[in-house]
Amino acid sequence: MSLFWAEYTYSWGFTLAPYVVLAAFSVLLVLWAVHARLRLYKWTCEIQDLSEIDLTSGRAPKVMPDTTPQSQWRKDLTSVLNFI
Repeated sequence: MSLFWAEYTYSWGFTLAPYVVLAAFSVLLVLWAVHARLRLYKWTCEIQDLSEIDLTSGRAPKVMPDTTPQSQWRKDLTSVLNFI
């Protein structure tokens, strides 16, 4: 072993960590796109089309409430949370 490496300490974790984070972020983006492709049968980022957005008022379109039957405990929990 040379005298240089006996005195010099080098931590490779600090140089690899940014690349690991970038790779993980890239993998997540690709998985998000593949998930959208499998669900919608087209390559998309699931961003709403600008023609469907009201840019002048900024208001979202009205959505009908969920009409699926709920269990009693779910109704009770919803009423308590709405009261709070």
